[in-house]
Amino acid sequence: MWLMGSCIDSPRMEPVPARSRPVTRIRASGRTRWMSIPIGGEPRTVFVSDALQARLDGYREQRAGWTTTSVVFAALEDLRGDLAELLRTARVRQASPFAESDGQVRYLGAGPVQIRIRPSPVQAEVLEQVSVELGVPVAAWVPVLLNGYLPGRKEPENMPWLVLDER
Repeated sequence: MWLMGSCIDSPRMEPVPARSRPVTRIRASGRTRWMSIPIGGEPRTVFVSDALQARLDGYREQRAGWTTTSVVFAALEDLRGDLAELLRTARVRQASPFAESDGQVRYLGAGPVQIRIRPSPVQAEVLEQVSVELGVPVAAWVPVLLNGYLPGRKEPENMPWLVLDER
């Protein structure tokens, strides 16, 4: 893999060996899963609902210089102790009796809108540590975290197509 040189003022390309992604074994709810965790500092893609993205955008607009990453880490600092409980109570299923169950777990706050988190290497380690503690990837718990942290109407309020999953 070819990456830019480490010097900012150096425009030449130099070879850098490709780094492999570490594979971590996660033990959650009696099952063992293997999860590939991105290398520190790489952007993370998370999919959130339209409503959550609107709340996130509004929150960032009220705070000059705040990014999605800074909001995620402010939320993590504020709610880290409660995150496991938030995640446990955020499991949902579709309310329609005709909705097919594909076996996937869905969480409040998740949806079709893509946001990016660009952590520093140290922040990436924190994200990885929280993922290992919770037993789910970053993309699963960040929407739940933001839904619990951001002001405004929390999901599933006014969302009759979602029902909390009692499992």
